[in-house]
Amino acid sequence: MRRRNIVLIGFMGSGKTEVGRKLAQMLGMEFVDTDALIEQQTQMSISDIFRKHGESYFRKLEMNIVAEVAKEEGLVISTGGGVPTFEENLKALRSNGLLFYLRTSPIAVWKRIKDATDRPLLDVSDRFTRIVELLESREPFYRRADIIVHTDKMTPDEVASQIAAWASAIPQGACAVPVCLNERTYHIVIGNELYDSIPKLLTAAGLKEPFVLLTDEIVFPLHAQSYARAFEAHDKSLHIITVPPGEMTKSLDYALRLYDKLVEFDVPRDGTLIALGGGVVTDLGGFVAATYMRGIALVNAPTTLLGQIDAAIGGKVGVDHPRAKNLIGCFYQPRLVIADISTLKTLPERAYREGFAEAIKYGVIADEGLFDFLERNSDALLSRDQGALMHIIRRCCEIKARIVELDEEERSDKRALLNYGHTFGHAIEVVTGYRQVLHGEAVAIGMVAGAHLSCMLGICSSETVERQTEVLRRYGLPTSLTEVGVTGISAWQVYNAMALDKKRRGKTLRFILPKRIGEAFVTDKPIDEQLLIEVINAVL
Repeated sequence: MRRRNIVLIGFMGSGKTEVGRKLAQMLGMEFVDTDALIEQQTQMSISDIFRKHGESYFRKLEMNIVAEVAKEEGLVISTGGGVPTFEENLKALRSNGLLFYLRTSPIAVWKRIKDATDRPLLDVSDRFTRIVELLESREPFYRRADIIVHTDKMTPDEVASQIAAWASAIPQGACAVPVCLNERTYHIVIGNELYDSIPKLLTAAGLKEPFVLLTDEIVFPLHAQSYARAFEAHDKSLHIITVPPGEMTKSLDYALRLYDKLVEFDVPRDGTLIALGGGVVTDLGGFVAATYMRGIALVNAPTTLLGQIDAAIGGKVGVDHPRAKNLIGCFYQPRLVIADISTLKTLPERAYREGFAEAIKYGVIADEGLFDFLERNSDALLSRDQGALMHIIRRCCEIKARIVELDEEERSDKRALLNYGHTFGHAIEVVTGYRQVLHGEAVAIGMVAGAHLSCMLGICSSETVERQTEVLRRYGLPTSLTEVGVTGISAWQVYNAMALDKKRRGKTLRFILPKRIGEAFVTDKPIDEQLLIEVINAVL
């Protein structure tokens, strides 16, 4: 197996070269700097290349160098600040490398390079303003790294040590997606058979003992013992708590039982709770972690597709009320998310398929390319092909991460887009007692209702409705309640349950409506009651 490269990306002045040299020495690897290689090849300084030939010429040279070093193995590669802004470079570097973004604030960059004479892109009178503008334009590209390291308060030795810890913890073939929330940044590690790596991942994320594993009675015999063996092999203790499976466990009653267990285990404020299971366990565990001692560290280890691409990410935690799903809760971000796709092998078929509702949702609201992939690769995904799953899980995590970064606590319409299908779907779960319809199935039915409503309002085309419906059916997801054997529910029951939806403004229900595949929006405009009843009747 090829030895993976470690690739450092980031803005000028972020310390990539100094950190890279220290890291290479620490790990016994060879260090290369793409800017130095260009200067060596051309026998010219970067400033002279810009001055004599222009930036376009430099970028072509840079792309060729990147392509060459990316083919090597076992390198620590320091890249120029503009390298990640080109898709070809990212693709090449990612093919056999983990990407680390050395994130540095504009003021720290300015202090480091304010007097530098070899920065052609900063050849302006107001250097600080230029730094802010350029860094802001490149930030979305930098955030496509696997791991983000915030460098402002760290020495180069500390940065190198943190990168070394992550590089050692993330196994070959795995990747990571960062959720960048400044000092609360965390990472979603995606891979196969991650059990043995979990103690190292916890260390890399700065998490401390005691560790408490929360799981349910179905997941416990399937996966908890593998965790216990890995912790024992790394000489770390692990307490295990099990709860009954199912939505009814997501309650204040069970939260109180978990508090009792944490007190019994003498868990301090710097302890760590690991939630291993589906959405019920991660929601309940997150709520308990957020409120026990005013907050202890939370690690989500989702074992369902729905959890790996949605429920375990973004910090929405809570428990249900008899009259409304997730009515009692808060925002509390995990410190680490571990998406081990090997756990999906143990999912029953129905529970596996429900996760695709959320994946299709992401395609409809944000990424037609993802939707196309889901259309074309249903056979591979339904057969649980590892490569296809890695692709969609990573892409869904990237989409959710970017939305959460923009609107962590849903104070604008950006994060509300993630609720496409949920206004109808949560109401369906309420009126069916949280037992008859799985969450993903309810979301699928809610998406059909949402698309029909959008079409009836003249916003999206009937072709959009049909295309979405066809993909849902391709993954064996219901498009009406009767398809899951539920009858006797009235449209008025569903409508009244929607009145308690958390997304409403005052008494006005808010709906996420698709314009086309890949684009949706939130509307606060009051919608005629009879029109909503007609839409609900269409999916009963």
